[in-house]
Amino acid sequence: MAEIFMPINLKIEKIIVENAHLIDGSGMPAEFREFLAHVEVYKITVKNWEKADSKENVSYSNYPVGFNKLIEDSYGKLKKTQAKMIGMQ
Repeated sequence: MAEIFMPINLKIEKIIVENAHLIDGSGMPAEFREFLAHVEVYKITVKNWEKADSKENVSYSNYPVGFNKLIEDSYGKLKKTQAKMIGMQ
């Protein structure tokens, strides 16, 4: 987790935070908020792994179930809009 998933999660977190102004709609989707919370909690969990006697090896904030679907659906919608704008549809 610390060497594989966490670097990926941190990149996703950065993309969401730095591009929040591009989110379509009136606010941050719940799945994005849940993902950001998941990453924040895992930052603490990963720090606890560095302690030799740590018994805290999992986070209480799971990866949001609908996060991947939201990304896929949003990407599909953007690609359709792009195709219309360049006259492909």
